[in-house]
Amino acid sequence: SDCILVSWHTQITGKIIQQFKHLKYIGMCCSLYDAQAANVDIVSTEARRIVVKGIRDYGDEGLVEFVISELIRLIKGLGTYQWKAEPMELTRKKLGIIGLGTTGQMLARRARAFNTKLMGEVVLESLGNGKILINTSLGTPFEKESFVNWIRQKRNYAIFDGDGVGEYEAAFTKLERVVVSSKVSGWTSEARERLSE
Repeated sequence: SDCILVSWHTQITGKIIQQFKHLKYIGMCCSLYDAQAANVDIVSTEARRIVVKGIRDYGDEGLVEFVISELIRLIKGLGTYQWKAEPMELTRKKLGIIGLGTTGQMLARRARAFNTKLMGEVVLESLGNGKILINTSLGTPFEKESFVNWIRQKRNYAIFDGDGVGEYEAAFTKLERVVVSSKVSGWTSEARERLSE
């Protein structure tokens, strides 16, 4: 084959790549956000000058809907946890977004319906107590121990999508005041249609 199209379930290892003498292109029908997390051996493809491309921004709508939904549930106490002693409204609350990529920008636009001021870059340690951290990235953009120390502080909460919790799913689900989706909320029928297109 000159080309391989591969889903995110299938591993394309260096051993497999060596068997394709004419391979020029691998199309990952999923996100490609870094070499370490990819299900394709990127190091082997670079050595052979094989082009590898991924697809971006097909599941963001579902993820943003999940974040807004879980945030409202948390501050109103509609799920396992309630942020403050009394139910509150999302309107006029400040929302800090770390990383204004596609998902972060979409969340910021949606949040404008509720928030009058959006926070930009915020360091985890400066968040303090009584805060809610929402991770919209693929994997965790912070050190595990720093997060664990922060979430153990009084009245701190965190919301993770199934993709956003990354390799720490088992550890984070054991922590109190952490909401972890059992599903990848961006993986909807509409997302699959956008991915196919």
